[in-house]
Amino acid sequence: MTEHVAGDKLLGMINSRGGKDADYTDEVFGTVNSTDPLSIWISQDLPSVSEDFLELTTEARGLTIEVELPVSGGDASGDKTDDDKTEKDDESKGQVAKGNIEVFAPLAPGDKVRMLRVKQGQRFIVLGRA
Repeated sequence: MTEHVAGDKLLGMINSRGGKDADYTDEVFGTVNSTDPLSIWISQDLPSVSEDFLELTTEARGLTIEVELPVSGGDASGDKTDDDKTEKDDESKGQVAKGNIEVFAPLAPGDKVRMLRVKQGQRFIVLGRA
């Protein structure tokens, strides 16, 4: 019985909040039209939203990191043979493999995205792909 009372209380609080729906944050979905400049189509009621009204999270912006890994001697499985131990160890000391890893790919045309509409619809926070 307590759950029903708590639910009624919560519903009453939500209904008494006042204001218009546009005063609050909404989750909206869109499709990336272009990336240079960034433009996202939301619905027929709202024309494409330009980058002036968009804020991107790291996931939406894209993230590539540079990594460095030490290289050690051995065969493809990583096991060292007796013959290779000293020769390959000497060759690989101080060697480092460098490269970039793409953690999040940047948005591309056609991507479906999930956003938050904030500031009475004046700003959209692009959270990432939907």
